[in-house]
Amino acid sequence: MGIKYIFKRLMAEWKANMWLAVELLIVSVVIWIIVDQLYVQTKRVSEDRGFDISNTFLVDISTLNSGAVEYKEESANDSAYSFDRMEMVERLRRRPEVECVGLSVNAYPYCGSNSGTGLRYINENGDTLLPSDGWILLRSVDPGFIKVFGYRGANGESPEHLAEILEKNPNSIMLSSNVFGDKTPDITGKEVEKYEGDYVPKKVSAIITPVKYTEYFSSRNSLSVVCPMGTDQFGNPGWYNEVTVRVKDGMAKDFIENLMADSESQFRVGNQYIANVVSFDRLAKGFTLENKQATRNKYIVMSFLLVNIFLGLLGTFWFRTRQRFSEIALMKVAGATARSVFATQLGEGLLLLLLVTPVAAVIDINMAVMELNAYGDTGYLEWPRMIACIATVFAIMAVMIVCGVLLPARKAMHVDPAEALHDE
Repeated sequence: MGIKYIFKRLMAEWKANMWLAVELLIVSVVIWIIVDQLYVQTKRVSEDRGFDISNTFLVDISTLNSGAVEYKEESANDSAYSFDRMEMVERLRRRPEVECVGLSVNAYPYCGSNSGTGLRYINENGDTLLPSDGWILLRSVDPGFIKVFGYRGANGESPEHLAEILEKNPNSIMLSSNVFGDKTPDITGKEVEKYEGDYVPKKVSAIITPVKYTEYFSSRNSLSVVCPMGTDQFGNPGWYNEVTVRVKDGMAKDFIENLMADSESQFRVGNQYIANVVSFDRLAKGFTLENKQATRNKYIVMSFLLVNIFLGLLGTFWFRTRQRFSEIALMKVAGATARSVFATQLGEGLLLLLLVTPVAAVIDINMAVMELNAYGDTGYLEWPRMIACIATVFAIMAVMIVCGVLLPARKAMHVDPAEALHDE
């Protein structure tokens, strides 16, 4: 009783099997849509983010308004503001639990405010290379910022090494390795043109690994340029709006409580004070909450579909088996073993799925061509992803069919021919 025999059985009852095939076809396409989205999202989340937020905190240094009781008029000018703020940063650096402090402008992970810029590179052949994506994140930072978030070089440079490079080359920039696409040349030491009202030559001091916006973004489309912040007119770091801190291992648990407890006595300089401290773990949870909920909802929908498929297949094959008790009895009288009866019942469902899958695959491919699925790294239709998703859907549905057929098929194995024929 091979595949040819099972196929003849399916054709003999083509009307009943046609509706089951349509059901499997629709379910296959629906599951593919969900699997495709989960595949893209899972691949993105599993990619290297390019940064590390463990033991890191965002420190909000604010300024008293002129109506405050403790407001100091002599600290209201630009010079006092610059030096007082820098003194606050230095006091943070001197705390025993602090490993390093970073300063930046719209640069930290999970930040709702961003800066962008334009870039171009003219190679030795005179060809102009433009970014693979129109939007390039501009991260203006000091060397400490690179150590806080653990940026790494594309050629194996450590965060400390990159911080040293940035400090020694205050007029240079660093680029992510994918700025000009997957085949971005190693242009370390060469000049690119950065848009600053007009295109200005800038030396590339290092190439860094791609730094994602969040884990739910694709690293392929996360393009960034790291620029030194420079200094203000008083020789202090430029007008940064972010102060970030990395604390030593094992000292993150009570860092916020301890720092805020000391804020009044140790961190009130002129009109500057620490208004708030928040961990990046908490920032990440809030920033990615919508993405996590969307992912959870997709898993819920898929689970609901699979349960319904299982119940539907269980009912369908149970009914089919009950109808065939006399036929199964005759098969056993003719010499069919219990195992062959079981294989026949199971084979019908799997063969039907095998026949439906190519049709479902054609529909899936057309939906990708029409851009009705999730956008991946290189578009809507990516053949390795398409093949992987179709194979995954086939495997999921095969398991569901096996589960749905298992009980009625096992019951059919133990049909007593004499009893079944007597009832008939």
